[in-house]
Amino acid sequence: MVTCDSYLKCLNLRHNKIKKEAIENLSRAMAAHHDFVSCDMRDNPGFHPGSETNTLLKYAFLKNIRKSILQYHKTRMRLKLEWIFPHAIGMAGNNLDDCGKKVIGNLNRNLFLKLVNKIAHQIELSFEKCLAAFMGNDQDELL
Repeated sequence: MVTCDSYLKCLNLRHNKIKKEAIENLSRAMAAHHDFVSCDMRDNPGFHPGSETNTLLKYAFLKNIRKSILQYHKTRMRLKLEWIFPHAIGMAGNNLDDCGKKVIGNLNRNLFLKLVNKIAHQIELSFEKCLAAFMGNDQDELL
């Protein structure tokens, strides 16, 4: 069912008492989905950040983020910051998702720019290309 929904981009499953087997099943379904870019599964008993399942899911998310960024440059359909949970793509120290994800003020702007830079590095695209996919024509105001 999940693999057929192209509108589903992310899920917040934090604090849901999900056990390991369910996390693994959800992860397999999300990894097979070609548009999923992130999922917050923290604070569930079955979630372990360093697990093989989580690592495979991280790479699936990065592949889909890369696809979304490349699509932006053809369609101008932006990748929304609200869809990205930094820890889900290996940025556990970036607390942008705990700040309300508004790129307002220096702290959030810096966290956002670090997130975009890390994404660019991990998916081997330029920072500018990645930033444009999130910000569109508004990127000059941010910098």
